[in-house]
Amino acid sequence: MTDAVRLTGLGMVSSLGLDVRTGCAAARAGLSRTVELDCFTNWSPVDGAITPVVAHQIPQITAGFEGPTRLGRILAGAIADFNARNRHFDWTNEKSGWYIALPDPHRDQRGWRRMVDQEARDEREPLEKTLQSSAEIQDTQYASRIFRLATSTFRPAKSVPVRWLSHDGNCAVANCLRQALFDLDNRVVDTALIAAADSWLDEGTLTWLHQTGRLKSPEIPTGLAPGEAGVVLCLQSSNRSYGEEQPVVQIEGVHTQEEEQTFYSASPITGNALGDLLKSTVDGSAAWLLVDLNGEEYRSMEWGYALVRAQAENYFATFPATEFGDTGVASAAVAIATVDHALRRRCASAKRAVVFSGSEERTRTAVVLQAVA
Repeated sequence: MTDAVRLTGLGMVSSLGLDVRTGCAAARAGLSRTVELDCFTNWSPVDGAITPVVAHQIPQITAGFEGPTRLGRILAGAIADFNARNRHFDWTNEKSGWYIALPDPHRDQRGWRRMVDQEARDEREPLEKTLQSSAEIQDTQYASRIFRLATSTFRPAKSVPVRWLSHDGNCAVANCLRQALFDLDNRVVDTALIAAADSWLDEGTLTWLHQTGRLKSPEIPTGLAPGEAGVVLCLQSSNRSYGEEQPVVQIEGVHTQEEEQTFYSASPITGNALGDLLKSTVDGSAAWLLVDLNGEEYRSMEWGYALVRAQAENYFATFPATEFGDTGVASAAVAIATVDHALRRRCASAKRAVVFSGSEERTRTAVVLQAVA
């Protein structure tokens, strides 16, 4: 790229707080905030006890909301934090654009091969097989509705167009970053706003996670701990003027690989794609790796195989889901915010960081970050 692209603004809401500083500081201290969801319960195969699901829920703003409205409120919270931290940001700038990462609206119709209950499999199999690419129009309408909900109280934000949309699971943020870097390099925009939001805590999603054996419970100790988060990242070229805080993170690039075996295929795990990403991004110099491991056996085994294949050395690994819970689509953005906070507080494990993500489909990504000299 002609000009280095730097992270010049942040906003975030998570289970650890309604602003990026509070959330990242709590995570750095090793804290987590969980609540018991009385609306959804687990059954223990050991003693037959019925226990609530333990989740990483955002305080205040999501209670009582489901589906797109919940995502809209999460995204609105992240934008509110961004506005508070970037009071002089020009929302009317015609050369700005949004790049939105949201969960696939059809994700709870996938993964029927992983369902243990035969009746549930028979019900879901035809739904997944009928999903066609023609759903893209519906996906766009779904995303537009969430974005309108999120920006309804921020009147100036309506003038900033949505330039890109991704539903590719944990890799959606990397997809948005790659397109934003391309647009910044080609002067299509001079400010790129990447917004990501996800929640695993609505009733339909929790039911789907339980049916596919992914929800952490006494019955499934290797499941994920459901969480939710919203993040806004502001990217600008290095020749731009900055706001109140000087940038400390530079985006070096986004690397992508395709994995032959998907999470839903129930095929043998290889770790080939992640191994290739490790080889191309970790060159032996000290690196801080932030990985979207969430407790699920599939992700852990894939990462383990990748480490063996790449023979990676001299790295420090962090797993943000330990403190934030599994934040799904928002996970890569949460990791980037974690790097930014650590560099500002001068407690980062290394000046070079790589954020690794894997979708439930074939995409695997690595976002390379570097401390600004």
